[in-house]
Formats: sequence, structure tokens, C-alpha cells
Amino acid sequence: MGVPGSCSYGGFTFGVEALDSLIGSSLMPGSTILLSGHPGSGKTTLALTLCYANALKGYPCLYASFYEDKAKLYTLASRLGLNLEGLESENLFAFVKLPVTISVGDILESINSMIRDGGFKVIVLDSVTVLLEGARESERAYALNYFYNISNIVGGIVILVAEAPYEYKTPMPGGLEFIADIVLALKYKVERGLIDRLLEIRKARGSPINLAEIPFTITEGAGLRLWPPPLLEEIMEEHEETITVPCSQLARALSPKTGKLRKSETILIAYPPDARHIYAGVIPVMIILANELKTLVVGYKYSERVYKYLIDELVRLVLGEDPPMEALIDKYFKIKSVNPFSISLGQLSAFELEMLEGGFDAVVFHGVDVPMLAFNVKEYVPALYNQKTYIKSKGVINFRMFSVVDEKLYRVNATLSDVVLRLKLKEGGSREPLYEVYAWRRGFKPQILSEENLLECVKEASTRVRPRW
Repeated sequence: MGVPGSCSYGGFTFGVEALDSLIGSSLMPGSTILLSGHPGSGKTTLALTLCYANALKGYPCLYASFYEDKAKLYTLASRLGLNLEGLESENLFAFVKLPVTISVGDILESINSMIRDGGFKVIVLDSVTVLLEGARESERAYALNYFYNISNIVGGIVILVAEAPYEYKTPMPGGLEFIADIVLALKYKVERGLIDRLLEIRKARGSPINLAEIPFTITEGAGLRLWPPPLLEEIMEEHEETITVPCSQLARALSPKTGKLRKSETILIAYPPDARHIYAGVIPVMIILANELKTLVVGYKYSERVYKYLIDELVRLVLGEDPPMEALIDKYFKIKSVNPFSISLGQLSAFELEMLEGGFDAVVFHGVDVPMLAFNVKEYVPALYNQKTYIKSKGVINFRMFSVVDEKLYRVNATLSDVVLRLKLKEGGSREPLYEVYAWRRGFKPQILSEENLLECVKEASTRVRPRW
């Protein structure tokens, strides 16, 4: 979790890559960092991360706590993947539990003594709320002045951990935010009975702050990780690289001018919720195989085993033969199944971004109607738009497969897409229902393909698609 090589200024680091990228220019010798939040929000985890990452870089860290026991702190650190014992054996880390029964002046003098003897460059005081709450006004002023100057005295950084009310929008009482160079507020909210963790950058001297709240996760063995949304100020142009559609009729419908798709486009494939035909899935599969695209499949409806079975059936349908399926699927498809009702929107967005880091050429989101039903649409749509823009910036073709359970949700998805393919049951007197496909590309008139056209597409693709495995 400590990242010695991450971007930092003056040699110091947050130990969290996203924070180093966003506000690393504010973290210099002489910096005071305030970590505020209510109990359980992740303040101690972030304080430990800062302490540990800088100790790994050779800056000894003193962790002074007014309430935490050493054994509990070391156990927490171990669960996060931080080896405090190893640093302690190298004289790069020290822990002290300070009594709250003595005066503020005596406590601060005790800290001074340890700093002089240990040569510490990183000081963590957890939690200063305990010290300030019981202090007289003169003692509180003395403590604030001490906190303001100590980082310059040691030539390093000081991390102040403070408790905050569950809902606070104004600066914390006591003047802590005013003396700090960097103020990070850690919060969480309960969404559908699930914890959604957020870090708010309230202040960062010397850094332009473009993001206010950033989702983060705390994972055993991996520690704290921030997931900044992919906010791109400009709407991205499609990449010039094109991919082949291995069916002439479908190619003309999807791209009347060139007969090809651009690799960064978003393609919506919609179908009835009560008549989901295999044709819906065969369209992206034959494009993926024809262009040998390394593809991430993110599914919201079935298990990974079921998705693998469905892909197996679709590949057999396209190729019209019996290839070594295990090797072929392993080469071109990585499958991940996600239950959006089990996590918050921030966690889901973070999880999807993490999965997209694997260097893929294409991504297929299956069952995207499910997360749209799981979350508030007004909150979900901005996250979806930013995700779509991020995928476009990476030059990855984006297939979104959607059961039309709600026409309004369908229109939202269609608005955010470059190409729309909507399978509909054809009205008529036939005993056996027939399908037709409404095909539309941005800037062109819609076209209609019949079920017979789709059958011809599959036959044509089976003669043209020859992926290697």
C-alpha cells in the first residue's frame, strides 16, 4: 500500500496514488495535514497509510495516540498489509500512547522530547480532539500554535486526526482547519443499507482542486484506495481506428458510409425483457471474434459460469464448428459477474473502473437495466456518462446490452449511445413470433432489418470469422 515510487513533492507521499496525483504538490516539508471525520470513517487507516508510506521512503514516523492500544493498532495495520513491526525494527516507526490525565503543556513537551530523541520527520497525533476538548481556552490556543509550527521545526509533515460531527458543512470548531495546509474530510453514508465511503478534499494549498468528493474503499490486505471519477473536461472524439462488421447487411445498417465501426464507439443492444433472443448476443460476439478483440464482459444478471456457457453457445453459433472452446474463450474473454444491489454506487463505479484497467479492446456490459433499477437515475446517469467518456478516451469499443423494462431508461441509454440496435417482436398474425431489428447510427436515418436478415448475417459471419486460439 505504501508506494515509494509514487508522485510526490519534497520527497513525501500520501501513499495513495490518486491523492498524490490530485494534490501531491501541496505535500511538502512543513505541511500540516488534518484528517477529520466521524468514528469509523477511515481516518486512522489513512493516517497509518501516510505514516507507513513515508517511513518506507526513509522518513521515520512517530504515531502518538491518546486512546489506541499498540496491539490493536498493529493488528489493524497488519490487516491492511502494513508491516509496522518490520519498520519498528529498523527504527523507522515508533508508537506511543499518551495519557490524557496530564496538562496540555506536559503532553506537548513529552511529544517534543520524543521528536528530539527519535529524529522523526512524520508525526501523527491521533486524535487531537481528545486533547483539545478538555483544554482551557489558553491551553487550546497554545496547542493550535504548537500544531501550526511543529512541521516546520521537524522539517517534515504533521498529521492531525480529529473527530467531526456526522453532518458538518462548516469548518470544524477550534480552528484546526485554519492552521492546516491540507484538510481531508472522510465520510460515509448509508445507501440501501450499504456503506458508501467518500473523501472530501476541503483544502490543499498549492494544488488546484477539481474534485470535491471522491469514493474510496478499504480492503483487507490492500488498504485504502481512492476511485476518482473519470472527469474529462472535453468530450472525446472517436478514435480513427475502425473494426470490421462480418456481415454486409448489418455493416450497412450500422455505418451507412463506411460499413465499419470506430473502436471507441458505444453500441446499445436492446431487447424485450420477456423475449430475449440469442440474436442479441450474437451481434457483439461475431464482431469481437472477427476483429480478435480482447474483451471484458461485465454481467449484472447471471453467474460467471452461466456467462461462460452463454458465450460458448454464441461462439459455436458464429463459427458453425466445434473449436477448442476453453482456449478460445480464455484468450478473448474475461468475465466478471457483479451484483449491483450488494454495493453502493460509488463502490460499483470504482469496481468497474478497476476491471477496465486490464488493457482491453472491448467491453460488454450485460443487463445494464439492473444497475439502473438499483440506483437513483439522477445519480446513476452522471456516473454512466463519465464512464462512457472514459472508455471512449481509452479507445475501447463499448457494448451495452439492455432489457427494455422501462422506455424512459431505454431513451437514456439510447441518448448516450453512438449506435442503437433494438430487437422487437414483429406485429402480425404469425403463430411463431418474428423479430425485427431497429438499427440507428448517430446522424443517419434508422433502418429495419428482418429476422431473415439476421439469419443471413450469422451464416455470412460463419464463413468470414476465423479467430486464432
